[in-house]
Amino acid sequence: MSALKKKKDRREFLKSIVRNSILSGIGLFIGSNLKKKDKKIDHNCYNNGICKNCDLINSCALPQVLSLKNSDLFKKKIREIKK
Repeated sequence: MSALKKKKDRREFLKSIVRNSILSGIGLFIGSNLKKKDKKIDHNCYNNGICKNCDLINSCALPQVLSLKNSDLFKKKIREIKK
């Protein structure tokens, strides 16, 4: 085997490692995002529609909670809790 053929094989090997690493990283990124998205989809209310005192308010995706999260009163309450 000539030296040129060995170099070409080595280059192809390194290219395939880089290519496969990038594809694996993209796959892991997409998979982790899909897993996170699945956790947030829960359309059952466990607190009889009373969102203010609910423990699951941070992960809830119901429309009532989304409007509550956008309200100024809720944002002010969150700031007070963080202090």
